[in-house]
Amino acid sequence: MTYVIAPAPVGLACDTDMILSDSALDALWTWGARVILTYAEVLSPAVLARYAGKRFGVGVLTYSRKNAWEPTADTGAADAKRALDAVHSLQVPMGLTILDDVEGPSPAGGPASIIAHVDAHAAAIAAAGDVAGDYIGWGTLLTSEEWQARPNVHAYYKAGGISRDRFNKAIEPARGWQIVQGLPFNRNVGGGIVDADFMSHDMRGSAFQAIFAEGLAPRAAEIAPGDLPFDPAGDTATAAG
Repeated sequence: MTYVIAPAPVGLACDTDMILSDSALDALWTWGARVILTYAEVLSPAVLARYAGKRFGVGVLTYSRKNAWEPTADTGAADAKRALDAVHSLQVPMGLTILDDVEGPSPAGGPASIIAHVDAHAAAIAAAGDVAGDYIGWGTLLTSEEWQARPNVHAYYKAGGISRDRFNKAIEPARGWQIVQGLPFNRNVGGGIVDADFMSHDMRGSAFQAIFAEGLAPRAAEIAPGDLPFDPAGDTATAAG
């Protein structure tokens, strides 16, 4: 199968760390999802071919670290290398958005340690010809302004709920969000355990760049935000998944 990199359609998506069955994929399509976000190490060539063959776009996150991990420039570079090695094995073109999963770091090193990790990760992704982004989860310490100032980060993914900085202020980078994750987490859709996401353009008009099978053009789910199983602008789910 030949792949292309293209903007994700505006609408419902999902994220998961499991390999989804064909029945789960069919249920997700009926549910309205058009993009599946998952970790690079989960995406074998066979898994990517199954997802893309069913017309889904596929988005990539780097390695998910455990709680209280110690961020450094070395962890950022190592996580980027792991993701890039996995992506290169899939034989996809350059230009893919690769998201750093920044959540639950140890606060011991303060904001400087997280900035070192994020900047090293983003620089490595950019040097490979891809687009660096960040999933901003809990405990990241950085302010909206500090996130916005990261020189090689061009996409932001809002974790479910309200992510707050070290001053307990909500994090809202001026660039805005390309992806907003909904609550509750861990929905069962056709046997697949997923989180619901809303894909959109950020304030600069940029969209998340995902993997698609060539010839299977991405199709928007044509779901208005009010029809989603959660409120992409809010903090809680508005309906059951």
